[in-house]
Amino acid sequence: REVRSRAEEAEQAMNSSLRLGTGVSLGPYLGMRGIFGGGTSQFGVAFGGQLRWSVGRAIAIVGEVGYASVGTTAPISGLQTMVGLEGRIRLDKTAANQLTLVGGLGFEHLSSSLFGASTSFVLPPRVRFGYRHVFGPSLAWDIGLDAAPFLSTASGGSAAFALGGQTGLQIGF
Repeated sequence: REVRSRAEEAEQAMNSSLRLGTGVSLGPYLGMRGIFGGGTSQFGVAFGGQLRWSVGRAIAIVGEVGYASVGTTAPISGLQTMVGLEGRIRLDKTAANQLTLVGGLGFEHLSSSLFGASTSFVLPPRVRFGYRHVFGPSLAWDIGLDAAPFLSTASGGSAAFALGGQTGLQIGF
């Protein structure tokens, strides 16, 4: 019976898009970050959805679309996107525990309902280093640190740096 259980576990790992197999996964995410630059610092939150297409044992194409809000006294909020690649390093035989590295390009369009102002942030490179635990064949929990330099289109293109964390769930198909 134990031999059969190990064989089933190995087969699940080989077929799951969240472990060693190929396929699609999707799920929600929630993040917090600080933006530092121009002599100020502001904090914000983001939430949205992720779509991943695992194309091999250790790499996936990642897309995110969500809503971001920054600041407290004069908050700006709006669309947040990112497209990139995810590399996975398994920490055990069945890839139930993994280190992840995501690199990609992002874009945000944020506006203020108080002042009618609009700002677009171009996030040239965006990097996230994290940990993933996979429960069974098709459910995973991610947590990671996220960093990105960015350039604002407002005020003549000021530069800043964003640093934060992100967590989310993934359901594999």
